[in-house]
Amino acid sequence: MRKLVFAPSARNEILTIATDIHKENPAAVGMWVLNLQETCKKIAAFPRMGRQRDDILPGTFLFPYKKHLIFYEIRDDSVTILHVVHGARNLPDLFPPEDATAE
Repeated sequence: MRKLVFAPSARNEILTIATDIHKENPAAVGMWVLNLQETCKKIAAFPRMGRQRDDILPGTFLFPYKKHLIFYEIRDDSVTILHVVHGARNLPDLFPPEDATAE
């Protein structure tokens, strides 16, 4: 199994999502985080089970988790969780084209 790494962006997004869940249902947040961790461990064990999304960002994979999407990249010895976002999020805002950020 590859090492599982969470990018700072993913950590911040998970914290924000967990905070929002806690506001709505404090009893549910612990299970949501635990199940997310288990899903990410499965991704590290079987990284190609996600869908490759080169159209969004070259080398990026996507795996759904409940109402959210887990974006990650595969390296030789690790899997890095890049983002965890709500499925309704505007993905071009999350991954702007490279030439749009160079301006």
